[in-house]
Amino acid sequence: MKNTALAILLFVANFAAFSQGQSPNGIDWREINTEHARVIYPAELEKEAQRAANLVTYLHDFQTKTLKSNLNKTPIILFNRTTRTNGFAGLMPRRSGWYVTPFQNAADIGSDDWFQTLAAHEYRHIAQYSKSNAYFTKFLSVLFGDLGIAIGSYSFPNWFYEGDAIMTETAFGAGGRGRMPSFDMPVRTQYLNGIRYKYHKTKFNSYKDFYPNHYHLGWLLVSYGRERYGADVWDKTLEKASRISIWPYAFSRGMKKTIGLNERKYYNEAMSYYDSVWTAQSADNEHTVLKTINTSPKKLYTRYYEPQYLDNENVLVKKSDLSEISALYILDKSGKETKLFDINAEQISTEKSKIVWTTEIPDTRWQLQSWSDVYIFDIQTYTQKRLTKKQKYFAPELSPDATQIAVVEHLPNMQTCLVLIDSETGKELKRFANPENRFIRTPSWSEDGKQMTYTATGLHGTGLYVLDIETETEAEIVAPNYENLSRPMFYRNSIVYNSTKDGIDNIFKINIDTEEVTRIVSAQYGAFCTDISEDKLLMQNYTVSGYNVAEFDLKSAENKSVTSGFTYLKERNSIFTAQEQGKNVFDSLPTTVHESKRYKAARDAVKIHSWSLNSEHDNDIGLVIYSDNYLNTLSEIATFGYDLNTRKPFGYLTTRISKFYPIIDLTGGKALRQNIYTFENEEDTVQWFETFGNVSVTVPFDISRSVWSRGFDIKSSYSITNINDKFIRSVEDVPSDVWFSTSGISGSFHNYRYQATRDLSPKYGQYVTFIYNKVFNNQPVKGYQYALYSALYLPGFGADHSFVIKTGAEFQHAFSDVRSTISKEYQFPSVFEQARGHDYRNFSDYYKLSMDYRFPLWYPDLGGSFLYFKRLSGAFFHDSEFISGRIAGRAILGELRASAGAEISVQFFAFGLGLPLEVGARFAYPYTQSGAKPQFSVITMDLPLN
Repeated sequence: MKNTALAILLFVANFAAFSQGQSPNGIDWREINTEHARVIYPAELEKEAQRAANLVTYLHDFQTKTLKSNLNKTPIILFNRTTRTNGFAGLMPRRSGWYVTPFQNAADIGSDDWFQTLAAHEYRHIAQYSKSNAYFTKFLSVLFGDLGIAIGSYSFPNWFYEGDAIMTETAFGAGGRGRMPSFDMPVRTQYLNGIRYKYHKTKFNSYKDFYPNHYHLGWLLVSYGRERYGADVWDKTLEKASRISIWPYAFSRGMKKTIGLNERKYYNEAMSYYDSVWTAQSADNEHTVLKTINTSPKKLYTRYYEPQYLDNENVLVKKSDLSEISALYILDKSGKETKLFDINAEQISTEKSKIVWTTEIPDTRWQLQSWSDVYIFDIQTYTQKRLTKKQKYFAPELSPDATQIAVVEHLPNMQTCLVLIDSETGKELKRFANPENRFIRTPSWSEDGKQMTYTATGLHGTGLYVLDIETETEAEIVAPNYENLSRPMFYRNSIVYNSTKDGIDNIFKINIDTEEVTRIVSAQYGAFCTDISEDKLLMQNYTVSGYNVAEFDLKSAENKSVTSGFTYLKERNSIFTAQEQGKNVFDSLPTTVHESKRYKAARDAVKIHSWSLNSEHDNDIGLVIYSDNYLNTLSEIATFGYDLNTRKPFGYLTTRISKFYPIIDLTGGKALRQNIYTFENEEDTVQWFETFGNVSVTVPFDISRSVWSRGFDIKSSYSITNINDKFIRSVEDVPSDVWFSTSGISGSFHNYRYQATRDLSPKYGQYVTFIYNKVFNNQPVKGYQYALYSALYLPGFGADHSFVIKTGAEFQHAFSDVRSTISKEYQFPSVFEQARGHDYRNFSDYYKLSMDYRFPLWYPDLGGSFLYFKRLSGAFFHDSEFISGRIAGRAILGELRASAGAEISVQFFAFGLGLPLEVGARFAYPYTQSGAKPQFSVITMDLPLN
């Protein structure tokens, strides 16, 4: 594999890489500069940008108390045109991005204000990079720029980065994820059921068994370290690891020198501690008896979630597992499941055989612009309709008569409103004022359709409210606090809702008149209400095998008064707060108004951030320099190299301009090329240098919908080339210095269904591409190329099996006929991988048909820090192709070639690094070749960089 070393280095920097894609052109970008922050933002976010600048400036000294570092001034970009909920802090170049739309599901992020969470969490990542950039890592940063910092941090596990950031948001505020029982719920449930996974299985995860991601593992491990070994334990660990950062076990060695335990032994100690705490905690927990509706045996960890009553006998539910993506099912009271269709949605609502949900609709061009639109499905007629277009609606809820839908609208200026729309037309019927601009979540109707209840989050936590629809007056039922209220629903004169009030995710009821709070469901691990019908409560009940659909008779509720419950989370989180500032740091934020000015993108056009040694071929070496601007609209890569064979220098520069609707690529330079020709049973290997300039224009179209990634693009290019030395299929000498121009057009279309965790390939999908290139007329050389290539993905016979069928044809000729004597024919680079087991041959005409059958063989989950094996997979294949060559219109080669064989590959991790590698072996029998023998070869060194 060419450039394997560089690819590995780029992969280990993946955690720090900047967000790909662009915001739409035409945004009025502005910036605020303070001592510690440079906030770049759309003009409509002036108020929030001022708050972001104040937050970062205010938190600067707090961030460096337990992780001592010199924080450089960092660009922070606010993205407000996408429905994505996220944030990042990265290298190449150094910057942070905040996506301004919060989660609707409170269990995903907690009850703190979204910007406060972003400031604490993402700014901590910047502090981590700064802390690690010392000693040997500092030397690497001199050698490689930002890439050197990433290289020096490659031994740091992902669980540390995210766990430490979650620790910061938890210790700084009063509502971070570390305060949520649901955050340790999956691991806690496993331990209470006797399931103990070894460290490397939790670090690298599994295709066989469920384990939550590195955020959950990180919180448990980082917080235990702070509690057991003190506030500066991770500061000392990074300090020592940075001294030996070239060593793949540097982080583990840093832990050993700091606390006397390596990663594995530390994990064992931490989880032994949690085991004892959780066991003691559970012993005093009285569990409510719940009726489980999904009774089919689970072969894998399975999520039944968002259950909704259809009628007295049927429940609508989303379901997914390790082998299947999320889909809607009808579940009857006997446990029978009937699949409706795959779906990509969060909250769903149903009334009178209607189902509504929202789904993300991407912009056709701008990856950082998207919408969230409402869809409605009629079960009786089995018809689906998109109700709204280019809106930002969330958490749709059908009215009791199914004529209206309540939605939460979150606009690009971060204004949030509760809106009612017509369920037939999607037109807005009414909107309700929200003068304090609290973030509204999950509205729900009263049984008579005259009131709505919802939660709303502001600067001081989340409160519970009731809105009178006719008078538009709002009543505060629960004042803002940090108990993580969510999913309220009316029940008679009360509101039922989820809360963490007693230290576990349980279901409570508050009397609207008396404000008395009682607990009506005490779950063993955690339960989350989703619907009420008459006196029946429907919920997601967590178990060791995933979420179940559970039902509870509200008439039988004992309505126990709320006790103090589990105090463990409160007690240990007070330790972390004391280690930081001893208070909620967000209680006293500055309100300074900073100078705002227009952002001058030209000033940041060239931002060189990394450089490295690289090779394009086995016999050359070069220096590559990388530059990217902060908005990802202008990128440059410069390469300067030296060919060791010809002893000649070479170089080229590539510039990508992504600011406009078409993407423009400009490339120029000099490069080495090579090909093998066959003529009259003799092979000739030819090398030559090309001096070239190229301009291409690409127009991409993203038309993805629901569970389908779908899009196409069209590309047009023009290039001028100078060639010296022999370069063509020729029976005679040709000039050694030739200039000529070429043009081309190409396009591709893809349509892939999203993959489940275990899928080796998409279960359904298509891919088609075409290419046409030609040398302009009246040039010293002649030639054209056109190709058509397609791939079809289909499910196989097993749950995780798949077929991949590829077909295609490619032609390369001079513009001549059989009587022509033209011999100066240019060979364009081919798009095909030729038949496995056969040598590569140059061609004029090429036809191909191949089929692969891919399947998993074993999920071993075996190994340790040196090698850890995660999946063994196999494939059977058959390739057939017809190749012919032509010189001056005269055929010189025509051959039908075919091969069959098998492949086996193993996905593994080496040296404890979070870099999944895949290496395989191939047995190929080229049975159409006279005297052919079976061939065995190493086939892959796959680095999943995307």
